[in-house]
Amino acid sequence: MKQKQQHPKQPSSLSRQSSWEQRFKELKAFKKKYGHCNVSSDYPPNPALGKWVSNLRQRKKHGKLADDRILTLDALGFCWDRQTTWKQCIHDLKAFKKEHGHCDVPNRYPPNPFLGRWIRTVRHAKKQGTLAKDKFLILDTLGLCWVIKPHGIQVPWKQRIHDLKAFKKIHRHCNVPYEYQPNPALGCWVSNLRKRKKRGELAEDIILVLDGLGFCWVRKATWRQRIHDLKAFKKKHGHCMVPFRYPPNPFLGRWVKFVRNAKNQGILTEDKVLSLDALGFSWVVKPHGIPVPWKQRINYLKAFKKEYGHCNVPRRYQPNLALGKWVSNLRQRKKRGKLTEDKILNLDALGFCWSRLGMGDPNS
Repeated sequence: MKQKQQHPKQPSSLSRQSSWEQRFKELKAFKKKYGHCNVSSDYPPNPALGKWVSNLRQRKKHGKLADDRILTLDALGFCWDRQTTWKQCIHDLKAFKKEHGHCDVPNRYPPNPFLGRWIRTVRHAKKQGTLAKDKFLILDTLGLCWVIKPHGIQVPWKQRIHDLKAFKKIHRHCNVPYEYQPNPALGCWVSNLRKRKKRGELAEDIILVLDGLGFCWVRKATWRQRIHDLKAFKKKHGHCMVPFRYPPNPFLGRWVKFVRNAKNQGILTEDKVLSLDALGFSWVVKPHGIPVPWKQRINYLKAFKKEYGHCNVPRRYQPNLALGKWVSNLRQRKKRGKLTEDKILNLDALGFCWSRLGMGDPNS
């Protein structure tokens, strides 16, 4: 007897509408923060939103997007042309300058990946003589540096000191990590300062200015400094489980691993062990990572939702990689019937989305 072919179950119109409303809410939040709707396809805080925006353009182009949704997006000021306008890029560059005090956007700039690439494009266009004079004047007035020397953009000394002071105001020290994501050039500059002083190539007046800031000339960070960084991490995240790859402070994750190894080998002094114990430091890492209590995970998820307006944590969420994996595992466990009812109810109350289907579909 011929078996009846089974078709995959389609999502209900209600779930489609709910997902559309969620994505639209995220887009409004993005516009409120950046002043436009041009979400990059590789937007780190919410990659699914970038894909959804890209799909919107594709579906409209192929006549598959409902008229009411087109009107809704038009009212928000949505740009249907995939190419970012000159006006928008200038707006983003002004915002960058307002925050950082200069226009030297790194080629890899996570908050706005397209902006760094655009800066590179306009420099190349100027070099080739294809950049319009009016556009050149606008960028020149903003203070864009046109020439990049072998060791990067030559940012004025005063600007670097300004950036270093801003870093110290936030972190209370001048030990900028070499791979400091918000301003990679600053980390390189700090590293070069130490090398130049060691070789006797740094002027005395510059050394005095940096000494006045409390600059540490020895590359190795002190125990007190690392404890300070760990306390700051705990204050922000509620625990001491720094990921090995932690972009805001790459060395901190490596240091945490180092102190665990030192304790396991019996070479960490008792006073240091007690200092970390008092902070609630976890010494044992199991094969799948440090087991974080359910309540703690829920707190992280609530914090994520408070910031982004939803619970769809990307699997590769840089500020907390473990949270993205945990969210993905929740869906798998529920699908296999291995998640308890009380936990399901707990997550439902948060507005947790159990299905990954439709997260990048503009009509779902």
